Amino acid sequence: MNVSGNDPKELHWHSQQAVDVIAKFETDVKRGLDSHQVRTRRQKYGHNILPNIEQRSTVQILLLQFKNLPIVLLITASILSYFLGRGLEAIAILAVVFMTVGFGFFMERSAEQAISSLVNLRSPKAKVLRDNRETEIKAHDLVPGDIVEFESGDRVPADCRLLETFDLIIDESPLTGEPHGVRKDDDTVLEQSLDLADRTNMSYMGTLVLEGRAKGLVTAIGKQTEIGKVGELLQGVSSGKTPLEYKIENLGKLLVIVVFAITVLYIALGYIQGFNIGNIILSGIVLAIAAVPEGLPAVATITLAIGVKRMAKKHALIRRLASAETLGSVTVICTDKTGTLTKNEPTVREIVVGTSKSIISVTGAGFNPTIGRLLRDGKEVNLKTEQDSDLVMLLKAVLLCNNSELSFDGKEWNTQGDTTEVALVVVAAKGQIEKRLLEKDFERIWEDPFDSKTRKMTTVHRDRDSRIFAFVKGAPESILSICSKVRENGNLVDLDVNRLENIHKRVNEMTAKSYRLLVVAYKELYEEKDQQDNYHDSIARDSILLGIVGIYDPPRPEAKDAIEFMREAKTRVILITGDHPVTARAVASELGISNGKCSTNKDDLVITGAELEKMSVGMLAESIGTISVFARAAPEHKLKIVEALQRRGEIVAMTGDGVNDAPALKQADIGIAMGKKGTDVAKESAELILLDDNFATITHAIELGRLIFNNIKKFVQYLFSCNISEVMTMLVAIVMALPFPLLPLQLLWMNLTINTFPALAIAAEKGNGQDKLVRPPAKDKPMISRKEWFDICVQSLFMTSAAIVVFLWALSTEELHSAAQTLAFSTLSLAQTWHVLNYSSTLKGIFGKSNAINRPLVGAIVLSLGLLVIAIYTKPLSDIFELHPLNLIEWAIAIGISAVSIIAASITMRILGSKK
Repeated sequence: MNVSGNDPKELHWHSQQAVDVIAKFETDVKRGLDSHQVRTRRQKYGHNILPNIEQRSTVQILLLQFKNLPIVLLITASILSYFLGRGLEAIAILAVVFMTVGFGFFMERSAEQAISSLVNLRSPKAKVLRDNRETEIKAHDLVPGDIVEFESGDRVPADCRLLETFDLIIDESPLTGEPHGVRKDDDTVLEQSLDLADRTNMSYMGTLVLEGRAKGLVTAIGKQTEIGKVGELLQGVSSGKTPLEYKIENLGKLLVIVVFAITVLYIALGYIQGFNIGNIILSGIVLAIAAVPEGLPAVATITLAIGVKRMAKKHALIRRLASAETLGSVTVICTDKTGTLTKNEPTVREIVVGTSKSIISVTGAGFNPTIGRLLRDGKEVNLKTEQDSDLVMLLKAVLLCNNSELSFDGKEWNTQGDTTEVALVVVAAKGQIEKRLLEKDFERIWEDPFDSKTRKMTTVHRDRDSRIFAFVKGAPESILSICSKVRENGNLVDLDVNRLENIHKRVNEMTAKSYRLLVVAYKELYEEKDQQDNYHDSIARDSILLGIVGIYDPPRPEAKDAIEFMREAKTRVILITGDHPVTARAVASELGISNGKCSTNKDDLVITGAELEKMSVGMLAESIGTISVFARAAPEHKLKIVEALQRRGEIVAMTGDGVNDAPALKQADIGIAMGKKGTDVAKESAELILLDDNFATITHAIELGRLIFNNIKKFVQYLFSCNISEVMTMLVAIVMALPFPLLPLQLLWMNLTINTFPALAIAAEKGNGQDKLVRPPAKDKPMISRKEWFDICVQSLFMTSAAIVVFLWALSTEELHSAAQTLAFSTLSLAQTWHVLNYSSTLKGIFGKSNAINRPLVGAIVLSLGLLVIAIYTKPLSDIFELHPLNLIEWAIAIGISAVSIIAASITMRILGSKK
């Protein structure tokens, strides 16, 4: 039988056919699939669907351009020009349509390619056997029937029926929620009714290989995998629109109303003044086009793309363009502790043996066991002389009830498994007790993995004398409740009220030091026969307390500064952790986490997962304003927290890494997944991926998000002030019964070239230190406030005045009458070009308030001036636009008046601003 000739879907994990395949593995599947089989299976099963950055096809981008209001109006104007007998103008307007569409397409496509280039930052790889050779490909190129190989440290790239295993242990917590490894075996046939966690001859996409290596036959890819099915369940949770999308949508509705009103008003005034009805309708349509900034969608997209690339350099990967701005609007960040706020390098600091008053102190930090010692009362503990001591028994217990590994490759220490368990291996190694040697003397015969509900882990072992021992470790409240005795000086004594009170006192003292506590116990079991089913019951009572281990995971050095930044930026931080409430509060206090009033606010509450279970979303929403810490919280609690915060009107960012975190990540306004330890489902549900799992990276992303919004707002204000000046110029002229100061094609050229490039350069603004402190307005607030609209109108009025003054002067001068339109066109174009400096750090640099000069803006100004000169002096453009060459005096007038108008506008705004 040849594996590559069978349908992988028929090779189920429980089927005898799979066993037959494995029996023939050595002779039949060494060559893997060939190229033809890969193509055939790709057509049959489709491509793998992995979490990816949101992308659009070229056709989608192109069609999107024709849905814009300006394009629809331009096409209407072109058709109207044709029927009015102005064929050249119709062709010119149509050319503008293609130029506008082409420019928008180029900008959108450039942004799309910029985002697509980031996919490779997290595209998983797979080692696969094809065409009789092993090669490495992207995991999303796998097809069912492929033979893949993976080893310790790899993520399983697809659901696989195991063909060969070598001491294989896999962390299936992304699917089962259990953090401890599962030993796999290819040589078994199991019942179909078994739960996923018991299918020991299968490996699943997204799970992590903790130990060993294996070869497997791909049976499912993408959405057909077990983890893909979980991802499909998330479709019911809507992520909603971003604040930027809301604001632009509302701005668009306002624009439609304004454009319609302007068009009707202009046509009515023209008709009253006796202008040709066809010409006035055409001018009205073009004026409506002038009121809409054609470059807005393209500039907004490229601004977001620039921000996304900047974030990627800071190790923050955005999956959705619009979410880049949403980051700046975040009002609350809900964060995990381990690995995000801390280094994820837990170290045992203190050990309390039994109910002893003395404490075993542990020196050193990190996972290097050669650095550090065990000290009792300041003196080093020699475990070789204390073979039967209570301390030795405790260290043996934490080593045996442990699924992690520590090894040295000659250069550095390598770890496998949960880092908390690694810390226990390290402290035992400091006491000269090696895990591998101990496991040879104590054969593991049963295990009850850590459960987030019971908060404990148990293993059962048989020693060389055939005695059976159970070792258990876990949270203090979980272990103390099952203990009736305590080991003291090698003897077993009752755990009476006084001793229990001393233990609780120790627990409180150690948790106040921000230690995570593990209480350790054991029990000797005297009967093995038929005992396995009753291990749970046997261990649940009369266990023997060995002591307490205090573990400290130091905060990242930059975490406290990052939280201080959040406070300055008026963004609240909430800690969600599985730690004891006292430990959680101590960590929060150390890092400065509070409700925003002060870092040690006594009014801040610490809510446990058990208390949270009893609260409805409404009840939680009422009290969450004073809750800064959630302790003993499970991943499923995060969704309730997000919903409660959103009910209060907060814009919420939530961190997470597991499958259970995915619903909360998708519900949050910004889901933040961990790039290193995060599951694919978590990354698929999130908008932001931290490539370094560092909380400080979130602060960089928020700062850039606010800069993005500020830049978008700046060019929106700039474009509107320019467009309003054009509209006001035409309206003033028609009210005064003047000839058209600007022709339709001149307006189009101004909008397409003169305005767009300076606006685009605003996207490159790097901001100043104050930008990060200014949070974008709330989701229900407009992008542009009333005061800002007033400012825009004042600025537009000055530019309009400059154009009308020059136009009137030219009309009154017989020599300049023919150049009147050209002078008005040039003056307004120059005024708009200078006006961009009001929205740039470059102007502040000129006045000595900032050293930041936007070089792209300088280039954009030069380009706009060059395009103005080209339109006036280059044929046939000058003929199409009906422009005449200007002499030096005329240029001096246009430059002088336009510059004076901008300076006057700037001074006026400063005076008005100082009075408010």
